[in-house]
Amino acid sequence: MRQDPVVHGLESPEARRLCPRVGIETLCTEIAAGVERPALVVDASATGLRLDRPFVAGPTPEAIQLELEIPGTDVILWALGMPCFERVHQVRGSLWRATGVRIVRAASSELRVLREYVWTQRRAALNAGLA
Repeated sequence: MRQDPVVHGLESPEARRLCPRVGIETLCTEIAAGVERPALVVDASATGLRLDRPFVAGPTPEAIQLELEIPGTDVILWALGMPCFERVHQVRGSLWRATGVRIVRAASSELRVLREYVWTQRRAALNAGLA
């Protein structure tokens, strides 16, 4: 049985679900099976991201390398992620693929910036009455 790495000491899916998620719109580069593709990050938490991009047929990769700039910072996050779910949906007549990615490896300093970004955005949304 495969043992997945753990980020931030969040061993269980229940613990990961306690992390807030925030809407985000930032471009990223995804590298899977040696192929580099652009994607849009539409949702973020301290432990994962949701990517949207045009549909490309093929199996879901076991691991995805990601590169993205955390909004409002000069920090580029390089992370290795494991897909948790994948959905195909239609956007203006075109098929798009949404993938939830759990971050399993990244520099601790970059993960700290991501965590601070998520909590700052979450607090701002709560203060504005949007969450």
